[in-house]
Amino acid sequence: MFDENVSPAAPSAGPCVLSTVCRLIEVLPRADWLLQSEIETWLSQSSAIAQEAVAREITRRQAVPRELQAKDNVLRLLLAVKGRIDEALGDPATSRIV
Repeated sequence: MFDENVSPAAPSAGPCVLSTVCRLIEVLPRADWLLQSEIETWLSQSSAIAQEAVAREITRRQAVPRELQAKDNVLRLLLAVKGRIDEALGDPATSRIV
């Protein structure tokens, strides 16, 4: 669905790119598994752009009780994306979620 040969815009691309990242995160709960996979890949490959929005959504989703977190598939997906982003940005201490 997304062209893997097109490099993502630079982090200074502005609010349009950031709103696109936020919209992709917003769509995740309603997306089927194939679209979720595509979004996960794009967010992971767009690490410099997606990092802040992904971290914000993880924080928001972790504010609920642990029982609800355990059932949150989107939270798990975003934690995996965060691990890939940290790895791509050279932060090995946080790149692997256990």
